[in-house]
Amino acid sequence: MSTSLPHDEATRQLRRLRWTIRLLAVFYVVWGAFVLYWLIPLGIRFPGASLSALIGASVGYIRARRRGLRAIDPGPSEKQIPPLEASTILWGMCVGAVGYALLAALRIGVPSPDAPLGWRVLGGLVFGAVGGIAAGFLLPMLEILATMLSRKRAA
Repeated sequence: MSTSLPHDEATRQLRRLRWTIRLLAVFYVVWGAFVLYWLIPLGIRFPGASLSALIGASVGYIRARRRGLRAIDPGPSEKQIPPLEASTILWGMCVGAVGYALLAALRIGVPSPDAPLGWRVLGGLVFGAVGGIAAGFLLPMLEILATMLSRKRAA
Protein backbone atom coordinates (compact mmCIF):
# COMPACT_ATOMS: atom_id res chain seq x y z
CA MET A 1 0.00 0.00 0.00
CA SER A 2 1.49 3.30 -1.10
CA THR A 3 1.44 6.40 1.14
CA SER A 4 2.14 8.83 -1.67
CA LEU A 5 -0.49 11.32 -2.73
CA PRO A 6 -2.21 11.17 -6.10
CA HIS A 7 -0.88 13.60 -8.67
CA ASP A 8 -3.93 15.89 -8.48
CA GLU A 9 -3.76 16.13 -4.68
CA ALA A 10 -0.04 16.92 -4.74
CA THR A 11 -0.60 19.61 -7.37
CA ARG A 12 -3.39 21.15 -5.32
CA GLN A 13 -1.26 21.23 -2.18
CA LEU A 14 1.64 22.77 -4.11
CA ARG A 15 -0.63 25.53 -5.44
CA ARG A 16 -2.00 26.17 -1.97
CA LEU A 17 1.55 26.40 -0.61
CA ARG A 18 2.56 28.84 -3.35
CA TRP A 19 -0.41 31.10 -2.56
CA THR A 20 0.38 30.95 1.14
CA ILE A 21 3.98 31.96 0.47
CA ARG A 22 2.85 34.79 -1.79
CA LEU A 23 0.37 36.07 0.79
CA LEU A 24 3.02 35.97 3.50
CA ALA A 25 5.46 37.83 1.23
CA VAL A 26 2.86 40.52 0.53
CA PHE A 27 2.09 40.76 4.24
CA TYR A 28 5.76 41.26 5.13
CA VAL A 29 6.27 43.84 2.39
CA VAL A 30 3.21 45.81 3.52
CA TRP A 31 4.26 45.49 7.17
CA GLY A 32 7.81 46.61 6.36
CA ALA A 33 6.53 49.58 4.34
CA PHE A 34 4.21 50.58 7.18
CA VAL A 35 6.98 50.34 9.75
CA LEU A 36 9.33 52.40 7.59
CA TYR A 37 6.57 54.95 6.87
CA TRP A 38 5.99 55.27 10.61
CA LEU A 39 9.60 55.12 11.82
CA ILE A 40 11.53 57.18 9.28
CA PRO A 41 9.84 60.48 10.24
CA LEU A 42 10.26 59.62 13.93
CA GLY A 43 13.89 58.68 13.36
CA ILE A 44 14.55 61.97 11.61
CA ARG A 45 12.68 64.02 14.20
CA PHE A 46 14.20 62.23 17.22
CA PRO A 47 17.51 60.74 16.05
CA GLY A 48 18.68 59.84 19.57
CA ALA A 49 16.34 56.87 19.82
CA SER A 50 16.90 55.65 16.27
CA LEU A 51 20.69 55.98 16.23
CA SER A 52 21.27 54.26 19.56
CA ALA A 53 18.86 51.49 18.53
CA LEU A 54 20.56 51.05 15.15
CA ILE A 55 23.98 50.94 16.80
CA GLY A 56 22.79 48.30 19.27
CA ALA A 57 21.07 46.24 16.58
CA SER A 58 24.21 46.43 14.44
CA VAL A 59 26.34 45.19 17.34
CA GLY A 60 23.96 42.28 17.91
CA TYR A 61 23.90 41.49 14.19
CA ILE A 62 27.70 41.53 13.89
CA ARG A 63 28.10 39.36 17.00
CA ALA A 64 25.60 36.84 15.66
CA ARG A 65 27.22 36.75 12.21
CA ARG A 66 30.64 36.15 13.79
CA ARG A 67 29.13 33.13 15.54
CA GLY A 68 28.13 31.85 12.09
CA LEU A 69 24.40 32.52 12.31
CA ARG A 70 22.42 33.50 9.22
CA ALA A 71 19.03 35.12 8.78
CA ILE A 72 17.63 31.95 7.23
CA ASP A 73 18.76 29.64 10.05
CA PRO A 74 15.74 28.20 11.86
CA GLY A 75 15.19 28.61 15.56
CA PRO A 76 15.24 25.74 18.06
CA SER A 77 11.50 25.25 17.48
CA GLU A 78 8.84 26.66 15.18
CA LYS A 79 7.49 28.91 17.93
CA GLN A 80 10.84 30.56 18.72
CA ILE A 81 12.47 33.38 16.86
CA PRO A 82 15.61 32.47 14.88
CA PRO A 83 18.90 33.13 16.72
CA LEU A 84 20.17 35.94 14.45
CA GLU A 85 16.97 37.93 14.81
CA ALA A 86 16.87 37.27 18.54
CA SER A 87 20.39 38.59 19.02
CA THR A 88 19.76 41.62 16.82
CA ILE A 89 16.48 42.51 18.54
CA LEU A 90 17.86 41.99 22.06
CA TRP A 91 20.93 44.14 21.50
CA GLY A 92 18.94 46.81 19.66
CA MET A 93 16.32 46.93 22.38
CA CYS A 94 18.79 47.11 25.28
CA VAL A 95 21.22 49.61 23.75
CA GLY A 96 18.37 51.67 22.27
CA ALA A 97 16.59 51.88 25.62
CA VAL A 98 19.68 52.75 27.65
CA GLY A 99 21.09 55.13 25.04
CA TYR A 100 17.90 57.12 24.58
CA ALA A 101 17.24 57.13 28.34
CA LEU A 102 20.68 58.70 28.89
CA LEU A 103 20.04 61.26 26.16
CA ALA A 104 16.61 61.99 27.64
CA ALA A 105 18.14 62.49 31.07
CA LEU A 106 20.45 65.08 29.50
CA ARG A 107 17.49 66.69 27.64
CA ILE A 108 18.94 65.86 24.24
CA GLY A 109 16.51 65.02 21.46
CA VAL A 110 13.36 64.59 23.54
CA PRO A 111 9.92 65.97 22.63
CA SER A 112 9.48 67.86 25.92
CA PRO A 113 12.76 68.69 27.65
CA ASP A 114 10.93 70.46 30.50
CA ALA A 115 9.24 67.26 31.70
CA PRO A 116 10.37 65.78 35.03
CA LEU A 117 13.50 63.63 34.89
CA GLY A 118 11.70 60.37 35.72
CA TRP A 119 9.21 60.77 32.89
CA ARG A 120 11.94 61.68 30.41
CA VAL A 121 13.99 58.61 31.36
CA LEU A 122 10.94 56.35 31.26
CA GLY A 123 9.97 57.70 27.84
CA GLY A 124 13.55 57.25 26.67
CA LEU A 125 13.54 53.64 27.84
CA VAL A 126 10.28 52.88 26.06
CA PHE A 127 10.97 54.67 22.78
CA GLY A 128 14.56 53.47 22.65
CA ALA A 129 13.38 49.89 23.16
CA VAL A 130 10.75 50.24 20.43
CA GLY A 131 13.36 51.67 18.09
CA GLY A 132 15.62 48.74 18.95
CA ILE A 133 12.93 46.21 18.15
CA ALA A 134 12.28 47.89 14.79
CA ALA A 135 16.00 48.05 14.00
CA GLY A 136 16.38 44.43 15.13
CA PHE A 137 13.80 43.31 12.59
CA LEU A 138 15.12 45.59 9.86
CA LEU A 139 18.74 44.38 9.70
CA PRO A 140 17.97 40.66 9.12
CA MET A 141 15.30 41.66 6.59
CA LEU A 142 17.97 43.55 4.66
CA GLU A 143 20.18 40.45 4.65
CA ILE A 144 17.30 38.31 3.34
CA LEU A 145 16.57 40.90 0.64
CA ALA A 146 20.24 41.03 -0.40
CA THR A 147 20.33 37.21 -0.57
CA MET A 148 17.21 37.12 -2.75
CA LEU A 149 18.58 39.77 -5.10
CA SER A 150 21.95 38.05 -5.44
CA ARG A 151 20.25 34.75 -6.30
CA LYS A 152 18.21 36.45 -9.03
CA ARG A 153 21.35 37.91 -10.58
CA ALA A 154 23.13 34.56 -10.47
CA ALA A 155 20.23 32.79 -12.22
